[in-house]
Amino acid sequence: MDGGGRLAEQLDGQPNVVELGQSVSVFSKGSIPGARLDKMIHAEDMRDMALSGVDPESPVGSQRNVLARALNAWYEARRIEVPQERPPNWPYHAFFKHHEVLQNFGLSVQQRIEQCGELPTELQDLVLNNEDFTQQCKNLYDACQMPDVLNMRVMSMSYAGWDSHKNEYTELGDNLNDLFGATGGLATTLPQIGNIPYLERPVRDQLLFYFASDFGRQLTANGSAGTDHGRGTYSLLMGNDVRGGVYGEMFPEQESKPDAEERIPLKTPGADIEGKTSTERILARACDWTQTGTSALVFPDAVTSDIETPGMLNDLLNITQVGTQ
Repeated sequence: MDGGGRLAEQLDGQPNVVELGQSVSVFSKGSIPGARLDKMIHAEDMRDMALSGVDPESPVGSQRNVLARALNAWYEARRIEVPQERPPNWPYHAFFKHHEVLQNFGLSVQQRIEQCGELPTELQDLVLNNEDFTQQCKNLYDACQMPDVLNMRVMSMSYAGWDSHKNEYTELGDNLNDLFGATGGLATTLPQIGNIPYLERPVRDQLLFYFASDFGRQLTANGSAGTDHGRGTYSLLMGNDVRGGVYGEMFPEQESKPDAEERIPLKTPGADIEGKTSTERILARACDWTQTGTSALVFPDAVTSDIETPGMLNDLLNITQVGTQ
């Protein structure tokens, strides 16, 4: 699923997309060929964003400290010398520019972290089945403490491990508990985000979460108690500006009735879920919630894409206020 990077390109001020997971998702990438990551910040660990330096807790002669001292000394010594020696089109000028930008940005993040202090105890003690998502929850909290430093309006999180093909009740149940359980990642993180000081509108009220899978599923389980890839999937929105409820028919009656060939989809291996509403329709509403008028630029085909019932999503979100996704 993409769109986050393209949305950032259309928002006022062209803010960054902040990727909170271990790898950069398609969602975070922009639309400009050769520069799709120009407005993306990869925040795999918000509390370790600075360039590696000397670690005072490690031995002086450790491999990290020796390398850090050598690199820092080299860049410092060449900072003035290189621009004077080389022509403006010398390609390696980029290395020095990148070093300077990364160093300054990392220091800005580190300074804000020091101002904000330690993570809340609830987040320090958070233990989930998925360690990567545990770290992403901590990153989410810290990112919400410094949207100005990150120039952030869009974020991306991810949770792997859904392509199980077997024992889905147990495996996917653990995943769902990590996400939505009473002691899970979001239930632990969001109250802490609610405690972040604010000037005009509480930080938590400025968040809109969109949940979707990268592929659909078929209806009936196979022999190993799993389901194979299919077309139909789900979309979940969560946030204070969401008008909650089920949009569309959650369990279509046709799935339990014989088709033209007398097959009942819920009892037929390989039967597929029929998707009736395009995800672009939903994401377009989210774009306009973030900033009115951006949906037509980010998802220009959304207005002609599938929708189960005309006008079904008109009241999905309160878009009278400009929010932050």
